[in-house]
Amino acid sequence: MSRQNSEYRVPVNFWGIQPAYHDSSYAGIYTTSQLDYANSEWREFIYQNLPQPLQANIPYYASMWVSLAERTNLATRVQMALLDNLCQIITSNIYSAQFQVPINRIISSPGIITERNNWVKVSGFYTPTNNSTSTLVIGMFNDVPGQATSINFANGYSLNDGGRAAYYYIDYVKLLPVTCCAATRPQNNRLIGQNNNRISTLGFTISSGDTLVIADTLIIDQNTTFNNNLVVIMQNGTIRVNSGVTLSIVNSH
Repeated sequence: MSRQNSEYRVPVNFWGIQPAYHDSSYAGIYTTSQLDYANSEWREFIYQNLPQPLQANIPYYASMWVSLAERTNLATRVQMALLDNLCQIITSNIYSAQFQVPINRIISSPGIITERNNWVKVSGFYTPTNNSTSTLVIGMFNDVPGQATSINFANGYSLNDGGRAAYYYIDYVKLLPVTCCAATRPQNNRLIGQNNNRISTLGFTISSGDTLVIADTLIIDQNTTFNNNLVVIMQNGTIRVNSGVTLSIVNSH
C-alpha cells in the first residue's frame, strides 16, 4: 500500500486514530487552517446537491456526528448550512475568511467541539420558506468572536509544516423531513408532543420511515409500534405509556 493511501485509512490515518461511527468510513475537513506556507486562513467544506429541493414550510431534521482529530491544535464549532446554491457562501477568494451565509440557514454545534475520543452529535431543524433549498454544506461559516480556540496536540502528534489547524472527522450525515404525529394528522407538519398530543384510540398510523420529533409530552394510550422510525426526543420531550398499553420499537433509532 502506498504512503498516500495509508494516510486515508480507517481507523488509523494521517490525522489520528478514530473508528467510524457508522459502517466503515468517514470524511474529514479542516474547519480552519493557518499553515505557515499559506500566510492566511483557509477552510475546507463538504457539499452535496440534494436529489430534489426541500419543500417549503415543511420542517426538516438534520444531523451528523463529528470528532476532533489528534493532529490538531485548534478547535472550532462544526456547522451545516442548507442553501439554494453554493453562491450563497460569500467569499472574495479561496484564502478568504469571509465565509458568510444567512444565520437562519445554519445548524451549528452549540459550542466548540474538543472531543477526540468519542463522536459528538450535531443536529437541528430547518424549515425552508421556498422550494429552492437544494444544497447541503458542512464546515464552519460566519466569523464570530471566540469561534476558534487553541488546544494542545494529542501526545505524539504535530504539524510538520508548522502553523495551526482544526481537523474534524465527519460521519453519518442525515437530512429527513419531520413527520407529525397526533390523534388526527394536521394539515401542516409540526413537531409532535406539543400541548400533550397523543397517539389516541382514533387510530393514528405511524408509517414506516416517518421521523418522530417529541418536543413535549407524548401520551400513548393504545398499543403502538414504532417501526423503522427515527425518534428524536428534544430536551423537554418525554414519552408516557399508559398502564396496560404496549409500546413496541422495531428497528427504530
